[in-house]
Amino acid sequence: MSQAFKFFIFIPLCVFILFSLTWLTSCRIIDNNVEVVYQFKQHLNIYPEKKIYHIGDTIWVSNSSHESFIINEINQEKISLNDKLLNIHFRIYDAEFKSQWFYPNKPFDIYIETKVAQLLENVDTNNQYFYFNYGCPEKSIYFKFGVIPKTKGIFIIAPDNNSFQYHTFQQTDSFCNYTGNQYDAYFGQITEYIYYFDVANNNGELNSSNPIEEKEKEHLKKLTENKHIYWFKVD
Repeated sequence: MSQAFKFFIFIPLCVFILFSLTWLTSCRIIDNNVEVVYQFKQHLNIYPEKKIYHIGDTIWVSNSSHESFIINEINQEKISLNDKLLNIHFRIYDAEFKSQWFYPNKPFDIYIETKVAQLLENVDTNNQYFYFNYGCPEKSIYFKFGVIPKTKGIFIIAPDNNSFQYHTFQQTDSFCNYTGNQYDAYFGQITEYIYYFDVANNNGELNSSNPIEEKEKEHLKKLTENKHIYWFKVD
Protein backbone atom coordinates (compact mmCIF):
# COMPACT_ATOMS: atom_id res chain seq x y z
CA MET A 1 0.00 0.00 0.00
CA SER A 2 1.49 3.33 -1.03
CA GLN A 3 2.21 6.11 1.43
CA ALA A 4 -0.16 8.41 -0.46
CA PHE A 5 -3.02 5.93 -0.16
CA LYS A 6 -2.38 5.46 3.58
CA PHE A 7 -2.43 9.22 4.03
CA PHE A 8 -5.68 9.43 2.04
CA ILE A 9 -7.31 6.88 4.40
CA PHE A 10 -5.77 8.28 7.60
CA ILE A 11 -7.01 11.87 7.26
CA PRO A 12 -10.76 11.08 6.87
CA LEU A 13 -10.47 8.57 9.73
CA CYS A 14 -9.04 11.23 12.03
CA VAL A 15 -11.78 13.66 11.06
CA PHE A 16 -14.44 11.01 11.78
CA ILE A 17 -12.97 10.19 15.21
CA LEU A 18 -12.71 13.87 16.13
CA PHE A 19 -16.31 14.47 15.06
CA SER A 20 -17.50 11.45 17.06
CA LEU A 21 -15.72 12.59 20.22
CA THR A 22 -17.14 16.09 19.85
CA TRP A 23 -20.66 14.72 19.38
CA LEU A 24 -20.42 12.45 22.43
CA THR A 25 -19.05 15.26 24.56
CA SER A 26 -21.81 17.63 23.47
CA CYS A 27 -24.42 14.97 24.35
CA ARG A 28 -23.00 14.63 27.84
CA ILE A 29 -23.06 18.39 28.28
CA ILE A 30 -26.71 18.51 27.23
CA ASP A 31 -27.59 15.62 29.55
CA ASN A 32 -25.84 17.30 32.47
CA ASN A 33 -27.69 20.54 31.92
CA VAL A 34 -31.25 19.25 31.78
CA GLU A 35 -33.54 20.65 34.42
CA VAL A 36 -37.01 20.02 35.77
CA VAL A 37 -39.17 22.61 34.02
CA TYR A 38 -42.61 21.18 34.78
CA GLN A 39 -43.82 19.35 37.87
CA PHE A 40 -47.48 18.40 38.04
CA LYS A 41 -49.32 16.87 41.00
CA GLN A 42 -52.48 14.88 40.44
CA HIS A 43 -54.76 13.73 43.25
CA LEU A 44 -56.69 10.50 42.75
CA ASN A 45 -59.90 9.12 44.25
CA ILE A 46 -60.70 5.46 44.93
CA TYR A 47 -64.31 4.27 45.31
CA PRO A 48 -65.31 2.32 47.26
CA GLU A 49 -62.41 2.57 49.71
CA LYS A 50 -61.97 -0.93 51.11
CA LYS A 51 -59.18 -3.27 52.09
CA ILE A 52 -60.80 -6.40 50.68
CA TYR A 53 -62.61 -6.68 47.35
CA HIS A 54 -64.00 -9.69 45.54
CA ILE A 55 -63.55 -11.05 42.04
CA GLY A 56 -65.92 -9.14 39.76
CA ASP A 57 -66.08 -6.01 41.96
CA THR A 58 -65.39 -2.65 40.32
CA ILE A 59 -62.78 -0.38 41.93
CA TRP A 60 -63.33 3.11 40.52
CA VAL A 61 -60.32 5.40 40.05
CA SER A 62 -60.66 9.07 39.08
CA ASN A 63 -58.79 12.33 39.46
CA SER A 64 -59.98 14.57 42.30
CA SER A 65 -59.80 17.93 40.57
CA HIS A 66 -62.38 19.29 38.16
CA GLU A 67 -60.44 22.51 37.64
CA SER A 68 -59.79 23.66 34.07
CA PHE A 69 -56.11 24.25 34.87
CA ILE A 70 -53.16 22.49 36.45
CA ILE A 71 -50.44 24.17 38.51
CA ASN A 72 -46.77 23.84 37.66
CA GLU A 73 -45.22 23.30 41.10
CA ILE A 74 -41.88 24.72 39.93
CA ASN A 75 -43.14 28.28 39.50
CA GLN A 76 -46.83 28.05 40.55
CA GLU A 77 -47.90 28.91 37.02
CA LYS A 78 -51.46 27.94 36.11
CA ILE A 79 -51.58 26.06 32.80
CA SER A 80 -54.95 25.73 31.12
CA LEU A 81 -56.23 22.21 30.50
CA ASN A 82 -58.82 23.30 27.96
CA ASP A 83 -58.48 21.34 24.72
CA LYS A 84 -55.41 19.47 25.94
CA LEU A 85 -55.03 15.72 25.82
CA LEU A 86 -54.63 14.00 29.18
CA ASN A 87 -52.78 10.74 29.58
CA ILE A 88 -52.08 8.64 32.65
CA HIS A 89 -50.01 5.45 33.02
CA PHE A 90 -50.96 2.88 35.67
CA ARG A 91 -49.47 -0.38 36.88
CA ILE A 92 -51.07 -3.01 39.09
CA TYR A 93 -48.48 -5.18 40.83
CA ASP A 94 -48.76 -8.51 42.52
CA ALA A 95 -47.61 -7.40 45.99
CA GLU A 96 -45.27 -10.38 46.24
CA PHE A 97 -43.78 -9.60 42.81
CA LYS A 98 -43.93 -13.25 41.78
CA SER A 99 -47.01 -13.74 39.58
CA GLN A 100 -46.38 -14.90 36.04
CA TRP A 101 -49.18 -13.34 34.04
CA PHE A 102 -49.17 -13.84 30.30
CA TYR A 103 -51.20 -11.48 28.14
CA PRO A 104 -54.01 -11.79 27.01
CA ASN A 105 -54.74 -13.75 30.21
CA LYS A 106 -55.12 -10.57 32.25
CA PRO A 107 -55.49 -10.41 36.05
CA PHE A 108 -57.84 -7.41 35.68
CA ASP A 109 -60.32 -5.90 33.29
CA ILE A 110 -60.32 -2.12 32.85
CA TYR A 111 -63.68 -0.45 32.24
CA ILE A 112 -63.94 3.04 30.75
CA GLU A 113 -67.28 4.82 30.41
CA THR A 114 -66.48 6.84 27.32
CA LYS A 115 -65.86 5.34 23.89
CA VAL A 116 -63.60 8.25 22.96
CA ALA A 117 -60.78 7.49 25.38
CA GLN A 118 -58.00 5.20 24.29
CA LEU A 119 -56.98 2.26 26.44
CA LEU A 120 -53.67 0.48 25.91
CA GLU A 121 -53.00 -2.47 28.20
CA ASN A 122 -50.41 -5.19 28.56
CA VAL A 123 -48.53 -7.42 30.97
CA ASP A 124 -44.96 -6.25 31.32
CA THR A 125 -41.55 -6.69 32.97
CA ASN A 126 -41.16 -10.42 33.65
CA ASN A 127 -44.96 -10.68 33.77
CA GLN A 128 -45.01 -9.22 37.28
CA TYR A 129 -47.34 -6.31 36.68
CA PHE A 130 -50.35 -5.39 34.62
CA TYR A 131 -49.78 -2.12 32.77
CA PHE A 132 -52.35 0.15 31.18
CA ASN A 133 -52.32 3.59 29.65
CA TYR A 134 -55.53 5.63 29.80
CA GLY A 135 -56.55 8.92 28.25
CA CYS A 136 -55.53 9.91 24.75
CA PRO A 137 -57.00 10.95 22.43
CA GLU A 138 -59.88 12.13 24.63
CA LYS A 139 -59.91 15.90 25.28
CA SER A 140 -61.08 16.12 28.86
CA ILE A 141 -59.91 17.50 32.20
CA TYR A 142 -61.51 14.62 34.09
CA PHE A 143 -60.95 10.88 33.86
CA LYS A 144 -62.59 7.86 35.48
CA PHE A 145 -62.10 4.15 34.96
CA GLY A 146 -62.96 0.91 36.74
CA VAL A 147 -60.55 -1.84 37.76
CA ILE A 148 -62.27 -5.25 37.84
CA PRO A 149 -60.30 -8.07 39.56
CA LYS A 150 -60.28 -11.50 37.92
CA THR A 151 -57.96 -13.30 40.34
CA LYS A 152 -57.27 -13.46 44.09
CA GLY A 153 -54.23 -11.98 45.80
CA ILE A 154 -52.75 -8.82 47.29
CA PHE A 155 -52.14 -6.04 44.79
CA ILE A 156 -50.80 -2.49 44.49
CA ILE A 157 -52.21 0.18 42.21
CA ALA A 158 -49.29 2.43 41.27
CA PRO A 159 -49.60 5.33 38.84
CA ASP A 160 -46.33 6.21 37.16
CA ASN A 161 -44.67 8.95 39.23
CA ASN A 162 -42.21 9.47 36.43
CA SER A 163 -39.97 12.04 34.83
CA PHE A 164 -40.18 12.55 31.09
CA GLN A 165 -37.96 14.68 28.93
CA TYR A 166 -39.73 16.00 25.88
CA HIS A 167 -41.27 19.05 24.19
CA THR A 168 -43.08 21.69 26.22
CA PHE A 169 -46.83 21.45 26.53
CA GLN A 170 -47.22 24.89 24.96
CA GLN A 171 -45.56 23.51 21.83
CA THR A 172 -47.40 20.20 21.64
CA ASP A 173 -50.72 21.30 23.13
CA SER A 174 -50.84 17.87 24.69
CA PHE A 175 -50.37 16.07 28.00
CA CYS A 176 -49.75 12.83 26.14
CA ASN A 177 -46.45 11.03 26.16
CA TYR A 178 -46.53 9.54 22.67
CA THR A 179 -43.62 7.19 22.15
CA GLY A 180 -41.82 7.34 18.84
CA ASN A 181 -43.39 10.36 17.23
CA GLN A 182 -43.00 14.12 17.21
CA TYR A 183 -44.26 14.46 20.79
CA ASP A 184 -41.49 12.32 22.23
CA ALA A 185 -38.23 14.20 21.82
CA TYR A 186 -35.30 15.17 24.03
CA PHE A 187 -35.61 18.88 24.50
CA GLY A 188 -33.23 19.75 27.34
CA GLN A 189 -35.92 19.73 30.02
CA ILE A 190 -37.73 17.29 32.29
CA THR A 191 -41.40 17.04 33.19
CA GLU A 192 -42.35 15.26 36.42
CA TYR A 193 -45.70 13.66 37.20
CA ILE A 194 -46.48 13.03 40.89
CA TYR A 195 -49.70 11.27 41.92
CA TYR A 196 -51.37 11.00 45.33
CA PHE A 197 -54.35 8.94 46.47
CA ASP A 198 -56.83 11.06 48.44
CA VAL A 199 -57.96 8.21 50.66
CA ALA A 200 -58.39 7.89 54.42
CA ASN A 201 -56.44 4.62 54.41
CA ASN A 202 -54.44 3.13 51.57
CA ASN A 203 -54.17 -0.19 53.44
CA GLY A 204 -50.44 -0.05 54.07
CA GLU A 205 -50.76 -2.74 56.74
CA LEU A 206 -50.91 -5.26 53.89
CA ASN A 207 -47.22 -4.50 53.35
CA SER A 208 -46.25 -6.10 56.67
CA SER A 209 -47.37 -9.55 55.53
CA ASN A 210 -45.27 -9.44 52.36
CA PRO A 211 -42.59 -12.16 52.01
CA ILE A 212 -40.17 -9.78 50.30
CA GLU A 213 -36.79 -8.37 51.29
CA GLU A 214 -36.71 -5.71 54.01
CA LYS A 215 -35.09 -3.21 51.64
CA GLU A 216 -37.99 -3.55 49.20
CA LYS A 217 -40.49 -3.47 52.03
CA GLU A 218 -38.99 -0.21 53.33
CA HIS A 219 -39.24 1.35 49.86
CA LEU A 220 -42.90 0.33 49.62
CA LYS A 221 -43.47 1.74 53.11
CA LYS A 222 -42.27 5.19 52.00
CA LEU A 223 -44.47 5.12 48.90
CA THR A 224 -47.38 4.06 51.10
CA GLU A 225 -46.83 6.78 53.71
CA ASN A 226 -46.82 9.42 50.96
CA LYS A 227 -49.94 7.80 49.45
CA HIS A 228 -48.34 7.34 46.05
CA ILE A 229 -49.72 3.79 45.92
CA TYR A 230 -52.92 1.99 46.97
CA TRP A 231 -52.96 -1.52 48.45
CA PHE A 232 -55.89 -3.91 48.23
CA LYS A 233 -56.71 -7.58 48.62
CA VAL A 234 -58.95 -9.68 46.39
CA ASP A 235 -60.59 -12.57 48.21
